[in-house]
Amino acid sequence: MLACATIAYAGPAWHAEITIDNIRLFFAPNTEKALMAAKFAEERISEIKETEEEDALPGIYAVQDMLTTIEEHLDIKGNAHKALKKQQQIEDKVITINHDLTGLTDKAKTEEYKLALTHAALRTEILLDEVALAKQKTKAKLK
Repeated sequence: MLACATIAYAGPAWHAEITIDNIRLFFAPNTEKALMAAKFAEERISEIKETEEEDALPGIYAVQDMLTTIEEHLDIKGNAHKALKKQQQIEDKVITINHDLTGLTDKAKTEEYKLALTHAALRTEILLDEVALAKQKTKAKLK
């Protein structure tokens, strides 16, 4: 009986964690949002790895929301050297996210789960190109 109660309450826990992450992002400085979102996406993926497919979809959608936040905040204002360092950290995290999503996609059993993972993985590939472009813009500021 206790196991059933735990499973029944697993869903709202996802939603609470996702909501807290979104609140933290809302109040974060714009210069920190992309890196924070990348860290939150990594955390969600590590949780997704430990979750049954049917319970993992909210986490995948949360990762996709974080990818959007990363994309929106790639151009980091301020000191170009610090911005470039953050952009490199973001790129490293997006590479890890892409690798993890691809690994999960290969193991997916249901079509809906596989499609959600594939979509997120494709978005990370595009995001890597956008990070590279943002880094080039920042390097140009250094010259």
